[in-house]
Amino acid sequence: FYDPSGELPTGMMPGVAQQIDIMPTLLGLLGYPLPYVAFGQDLLHTPTERQWAVNYSNDVYQLLMNDTLVQFDGERTLAAYKLGSDAMMQAPLPTWPAGHERLLRGIIQQYMSRMVENRLVEPSNSHTP
Repeated sequence: FYDPSGELPTGMMPGVAQQIDIMPTLLGLLGYPLPYVAFGQDLLHTPTERQWAVNYSNDVYQLLMNDTLVQFDGERTLAAYKLGSDAMMQAPLPTWPAGHERLLRGIIQQYMSRMVENRLVEPSNSHTP
């Protein structure tokens, strides 16, 4: 983010970020008080240990959180890797944090439910302060 005032922290920050984090981060900077739907997070107000990124590629969902990448096929976890020590994903972990699969299932369920029910935005009547 570019900040000519110099109030924002500069340089690299630890944590996980993805493109969908831009809107919630900007709304957080602006102090936006109304409800909104976003699958990203406010990077400046979310603790590093709670930041995550998710993607879907080749029929596999992937969740990256706390240096652990979990691959999930929609039914079960396929594999998990510790990216800090295994960036090439050559050594799958024998076990993985159960919380990662739960979070990923929740994100998928939230997105799919909102798509089916046409609720990807807040209803216009909820935007009155």
